Amino acid sequence: MCVAETLVEIAPIADVFRLGGDSFALVMENCEPEDARRIGRSACETLAKTQFQWADRQIAITASFGLLPFDGTAEHPMDLLRRAGDAVAAAKQAGRNTLRVHEPSMSRREAAVDESLWVRRMRAGLDEGLLHLTTQWIQPSDPLSREGAVFEVSLALEDEEGFWAETATFLPIAERTGMVAEIERWALRQTFEHLARSPDVIERLSFCCLPLSPQTVSEGATLELLAQLFQSHPDLPAGRICFVLRETVLNEAPGPALTFCEAMRSLGCRVAADHFLARGVASVDLLRRLPAEFMRIDARHFVDVGGDALDQSIADSFMRLARTLQRRVIVTDIGDDVARDAWRNLGADYFQGLAIARPSPVVFTVNT
Repeated sequence: MCVAETLVEIAPIADVFRLGGDSFALVMENCEPEDARRIGRSACETLAKTQFQWADRQIAITASFGLLPFDGTAEHPMDLLRRAGDAVAAAKQAGRNTLRVHEPSMSRREAAVDESLWVRRMRAGLDEGLLHLTTQWIQPSDPLSREGAVFEVSLALEDEEGFWAETATFLPIAERTGMVAEIERWALRQTFEHLARSPDVIERLSFCCLPLSPQTVSEGATLELLAQLFQSHPDLPAGRICFVLRETVLNEAPGPALTFCEAMRSLGCRVAADHFLARGVASVDLLRRLPAEFMRIDARHFVDVGGDALDQSIADSFMRLARTLQRRVIVTDIGDDVARDAWRNLGADYFQGLAIARPSPVVFTVNT
């Protein structure tokens, strides 16, 4: 909120949107490029002087701005966001806390440079302790709250300046460059070790969700590691662990997904299928055979589930299908209280998103 409010004050002529994480977009209509540059430079200077309180620390803010002039000709909005992002990447490469205007030459060259930079950061994260566990509290429905607390475990990657990037920023690059399995196995080891050191957390925990990518699930080294971890930590009940198979796992590696799930269920672990939308008969058949206890539905697919009759009807159909398959439902990426209440009325079992709780660097702690 601190950044958004500052941007609104600096640029009253702009519509300010939060894109997710620490990314924002300012849309300025009928604004000359030079005026936009002036506003961007002013925002850089103002944010650099801004601090916010986190626990007992004062955190300084810097920002990188990408400026994309747009003349209103027909173009897909996602392409505009991509090119604006290319300009932001160029600003970061120039040293951060600065502004760059988009140029056609930026797109491919800057993307390649940016990706190699993230590869170096991920390697440093693994080798130098710059990867960090974070957790996000998941709110159970009232009937399930007595079973204990529920969290999702994710990762943050610390960069050269000490800033933490969320998982969505670097995980796609890790998947493309073949580093994702190594990173996710690191997360598995760290999570097991943390829980083993924290019997009080285990006592109040219903389960924690650990998302996995296709490469991680497909590699035999993952099953070997998990067998070793459960053997090394006999006091950690397997039922406290829930492996979340991302949608890409079910699409790209259905065979390994079934093998992995069956192995984990035989140990007593829980399994969730992520971004459950059941696209077609084959998808439903796989979900029928998958020994998963949970289905996760992304609330972002239902923009106005609290007010639009069509969105409500489609969401209800997915809920009824999940019930037919005898699965509990976790709704993720809930953006506001209206959406949460709508999903609660539809009968969802668990609620996750920034409207419920923010990810916390103090793991297994509720950060609302």
